Amino acid sequence: MIPAETPFPGKCYKKRMATLHTFTPGKSLRSTGNYPGVDIKQFSQGRELFGITIGIIDHMSLSPNLAKIVALDTFTGSTNHSRGNIFFDKESNDFYGIDLKRAFLKNLSYLAHENIKKMYASKPFTSRRIDVLKIYCDTLKKLITKNPPGDICRNLDALVKTTKLKKKICFFGDEYLYLLNNKFAPLTGNSVKECKVMIFQNYNSAKMLVMLLDEIIKKQTE
Repeated sequence: MIPAETPFPGKCYKKRMATLHTFTPGKSLRSTGNYPGVDIKQFSQGRELFGITIGIIDHMSLSPNLAKIVALDTFTGSTNHSRGNIFFDKESNDFYGIDLKRAFLKNLSYLAHENIKKMYASKPFTSRRIDVLKIYCDTLKKLITKNPPGDICRNLDALVKTTKLKKKICFFGDEYLYLLNNKFAPLTGNSVKECKVMIFQNYNSAKMLVMLLDEIIKKQTE
């Protein structure tokens, strides 16, 4: 994270914050048309079912990395991993995710808990789906252990202080830049307080989700 007012080579807006990114191999699924139909986005306007679905679970089975990306989205409530933000690299034959600008907006952990509970009540998971749910569950456990909500909130406070964001954070498109220096974009975002509430809700729901997954996996692998 490069603070506002700090000069840096290649920084276009000197009075605004910037982020320094590592290189992501491959190209986006949207730009290449690879793996048509693959969709791991857990929330979008106009969709009838929010949260993890049986289709997302099947798409996760294409690669352990996809299962880990979905777990990260569930834990952070991130709703932005569309096909444009999922890259496939032919050399490594694997998937990579970019862009978490819509994190802490939804309690996707709760939605995943409720959806998986309904799926299992309707029909046991296949062995292939159980295998990918193990990766998903193990990743959630690591995220829960390494990222207590208090630490995330403190990091958010540091971000707000460093970047001079005030009162409102908006994660929709490039317009979030206009929130710097008390200039607010006319878009709906989450206040810092609302983000913190969502951080704790996602964290607590993720723990419930892991308990459910452990129970299901144990029953189907005994």
